[in-house]
Amino acid sequence: MEVAREKEERSRDRKAEEDEIDLNGEVKGKLTLDGPNLSKGDEDAIQRGKLKLTSMENSTEVTTFILLGLTDDPKLQVPLLLVFLFIYLITLVGNCGIMVIIHSDSHLHTPMYFFLSNLSFVDLGYSSAVAPKMVAALQSGNKVISYNGCAAQLFLFVGFATVEVYLLASMAYDRHAAICRPLHYTSTMTTGVCALLTIGSYICGFLNASIHTANTFRLSFCGSNEINHFFCDVPPLLALSCSNTYISKLFVFCVVGFNVFFTFMVILISYLFIYISIQRIQSAEGKRKAFSTCASHLTAVSIFYGSVIFMYLQPSSSQSMDTDKTASVFYTVVVPMLNPLIYSLRNKEVKNALWKMLNILHSQSLGQPHKSQLILMENSTEVTEFILVGLTDDPKLQIPLFTIFSLLYLITLLGNLGMINLILLDARLHTPSFITVENFLLASMAYDRYAAVCKPLHYTTTMTTVSIFYGTGIFMYLQPSSSHSMDTDKIASVFYTMVIPMLNPLVYSLRNKEVKYNFKMTSMENSTEVNEFRLLGLTDTPELQVPLFIIFTLIYLVTLMGNLGIIMLILLDSCLHTPMYFFLSNLSLVDCAYSSAVTPKVMAGFLTGDKVISYGGCVAQMFFFVAFASADCFLLAVMAYDRHAAVCKPLHYTSTVTTRVCAQMSLGCHVWGLVESAIHTGFTFCLSFCRSNVVHHFFCDIPAILALSCSDIYTNEIVLFILAAFNVLFALTVILTSYLFIFIAILRMRSAEGRKKAFSTCASHLTSVTIFYGTVIFMYLQPSSSHSMDNDQLASVFYTIIVPMLNPIVYSLRNKEVNNAFRKAIKKMKVLLST
Repeated sequence: MEVAREKEERSRDRKAEEDEIDLNGEVKGKLTLDGPNLSKGDEDAIQRGKLKLTSMENSTEVTTFILLGLTDDPKLQVPLLLVFLFIYLITLVGNCGIMVIIHSDSHLHTPMYFFLSNLSFVDLGYSSAVAPKMVAALQSGNKVISYNGCAAQLFLFVGFATVEVYLLASMAYDRHAAICRPLHYTSTMTTGVCALLTIGSYICGFLNASIHTANTFRLSFCGSNEINHFFCDVPPLLALSCSNTYISKLFVFCVVGFNVFFTFMVILISYLFIYISIQRIQSAEGKRKAFSTCASHLTAVSIFYGSVIFMYLQPSSSQSMDTDKTASVFYTVVVPMLNPLIYSLRNKEVKNALWKMLNILHSQSLGQPHKSQLILMENSTEVTEFILVGLTDDPKLQIPLFTIFSLLYLITLLGNLGMINLILLDARLHTPSFITVENFLLASMAYDRYAAVCKPLHYTTTMTTVSIFYGTGIFMYLQPSSSHSMDTDKIASVFYTMVIPMLNPLVYSLRNKEVKYNFKMTSMENSTEVNEFRLLGLTDTPELQVPLFIIFTLIYLVTLMGNLGIIMLILLDSCLHTPMYFFLSNLSLVDCAYSSAVTPKVMAGFLTGDKVISYGGCVAQMFFFVAFASADCFLLAVMAYDRHAAVCKPLHYTSTVTTRVCAQMSLGCHVWGLVESAIHTGFTFCLSFCRSNVVHHFFCDIPAILALSCSDIYTNEIVLFILAAFNVLFALTVILTSYLFIFIAILRMRSAEGRKKAFSTCASHLTSVTIFYGTVIFMYLQPSSSHSMDNDQLASVFYTIIVPMLNPIVYSLRNKEVNNAFRKAIKKMKVLLST
């Protein structure tokens, strides 16, 4: 019976599979979705049909992609072909050469050069994943790449690029082991350790590549197949997808952010240890040698990470495919070429190995060294650096000269950059006379003036510049040798290297009507029509205004009383006159200040309903808020360093963190806060505000103000991201590094009581750091696409109003010394009142 039932079910399944399923998921023939009495086999068939439909919906209709490349201009195809072919050949020769040299010379069979040979292989790998296809497209004009070819290119490129990131971190660790523990170097960096680090880098790289490739090609590509790039990279592929790419973009940001941040932290911590070790070396020669072993690696790290961070971790709203393409050319084609040059030109051991190899090859071909080679070897210089004597050795003149040359340089930068911006922005200045530069192009300007006889007014302008430049050039280089004087030459050199670059924009702006007119027009165009802003606040609901006013008033009063109380306690109690409490008093002052820059205006808006703030008031509010918030950020880092000095080196604490050091660090935090605030405020309010004046926030914060501008805010977003990222990363690096040392020092303590005391001194600071940085990172460093003004407002309430209130509570409730000082103060007050 059971066998018969199974046969019957199988025959029913076959029948159901043979039935047709239309695109709406309905089953034709005997099976219907609406049938009241469906058998088990019919239900299974319907489920299989639905699965097929789902797979059909997610499948891509694109079978090939078209790489648009760098440009469609036919005139540029041949020059670009020659340039990239030349770069790729140098990449091949350079990286293969490095690998051959390291393999053939036994002196280079060390961990450092083992990693370098792997780095060369990886550079060769990810350059070869991109460059050949690009060169072929430029040569033949065929820019088509198959779907599978695109997936393979993405996989190999991401794989090798990620391996490079981890290899650079491994090389930093190798340099740390070599410099910080030279006697243990051979036992630390064994062959097994080197192999594990390298294999781990490759595993992480290709695992990351698998994840990215799967995450990208799981999407549907049912629209255009034109990739606005010269190779298959993740961002341009996501731009083509007709699926929802939010998760994919967030995934790319998180994974790339982890790879960059983790490896960058390893590099930073390694170089922090290296720097500390080098500072302990007494001889200048020893310091120079130690630095020289790291110079090549540091250069490679700076170039690679700079371009990768610019490409993948900039705000989404500020991304431009053309900018991305330029950055991509740099790190996909140029960087693999530069690495062997950096490591060969700056590395004596590699150069010596190269000379040995050339000598062996030459001697094998001729039987003996060639005379010209011997002469070259005899004449080769042993000097690796030069000392510039400068203008004068007089100590009294150093500061005045520094001030003068700083002013000259600032005027030069402002003048020339201003001139460039004026010419770029105004189409009326796009004429031959304004698209010229120094030296040979000055001759072109003279010819242009000859051709433009109808504009004689420009003659004096050109001749002034020509006379100044060529006059000093002729005086410097074409006078008789016998009349040369080094002092006279120095003065002439100062004139044409520093003074002339400053004078040129002045000459062309002060004596040129077109430039002056367009400068006035530009300043008029950039002027804002808005003279006040309206802050929307947290809510417009009338029933919530009074309760919110009461809540924020209470919070603000607690903030004022708490922070001012902390300051008064520290001032009055001599037991608290220590570096830790000096920084805490500064932190309380800053918390009180940046809360006061925001909260009173918010309270007034709730009470009176007047949410208007003047243009000048908005500028002042932003300036003070950013200044004190930045100072708060760096004060927390300084306090972490103070805890590190107290816990890790208690015997040297008083000599390390002196009154002068405390004053310098505190002053530095406040000065940097003011400088950064000036930059942000200047960049924000140089924009035009000619549309709405409604600020979707409860105070004048940078993102909310930028959203109102009718100017291009690309530069402002980049400046905001870079400065915010610098503040957070630098301060967090100091804090994490300090607490890493603290954690190691605490683990070395034998007594549980000692560990408890050491942890208790850091608990309050750690709590404050977590609260402050958590909200700041959420506010400013999340992807732009995921920004929501409502979420930003809630986060802003937390770190502008609540955090300043929490800090004194955290430091008073968890700190015995503050509690004791508070009790003493209460007793004194009672005694005074009783008398």
